[in-house]
Amino acid sequence: MTTPRDILRALLADNPTRPRLTWYGPADERIELSARVLDNWVTKAANLLLEEGDVTTGDTVLLDLPRGHWRGVYWSLATWTIGATLVLTEAEIDALPATDVLITHRAEVAERSTAPLRILVTPAALARRYPGAMPIDVLDEAADLSTYGDLLIVPTPTESHRIALTCDDGTSWTGEDLVPAAPAAGVRVHLDADTEVSATALLRAPLGIWAGGGSVVLTATGSPLPASRIAMIRHAEGVDPAQ
Repeated sequence: MTTPRDILRALLADNPTRPRLTWYGPADERIELSARVLDNWVTKAANLLLEEGDVTTGDTVLLDLPRGHWRGVYWSLATWTIGATLVLTEAEIDALPATDVLITHRAEVAERSTAPLRILVTPAALARRYPGAMPIDVLDEAADLSTYGDLLIVPTPTESHRIALTCDDGTSWTGEDLVPAAPAAGVRVHLDADTEVSATALLRAPLGIWAGGGSVVLTATGSPLPASRIAMIRHAEGVDPAQ
């Protein structure tokens, strides 16, 4: 049975230093994560959820980050690793669903949320603290995430039949059916978050690519890149021409 945690373990066993996620963001930001580095981010995020929120199987985690941002990848993997349910929504601030944890990049959302654990994420790659005024009783991811442990001990096994991802259109996936069919083995695939690809697909698609032993190039700049720029990125990153 293949779950997100199984996939990450397989990547670590196969080649821990091979790039598995390469992200292009605004202002030509480029982030590259090997399986080992990705696992470290996931482990620290999972430990934060466990230690600060006692998050466990069946608890809900609302992810409110820019679509296709690399930080959303490790927070989703951390959520699934400890057996919690990731919640995606496009609702306005006043209509956000009640969840056990809120992970957001918007200070006003963190301030108004009633979630027991609220985490404010700074999207910028090199941020060491949130650049503005922090809302009361909200955790600053940029300042605090690095302080959590590099070894993860999950209290209970992840139950793959439970709901792992749910959206406000009523669709949901269990841990068993979260991973889509893998493309050809070992390929490097480009995903463009600036197109009409859904936020859900942008979290699920990498799982299928990694399950096939491949790697992901993700572009998410906030506005569509010219076709010539996309072609340059695909060529420079060795994206499979068939993908």
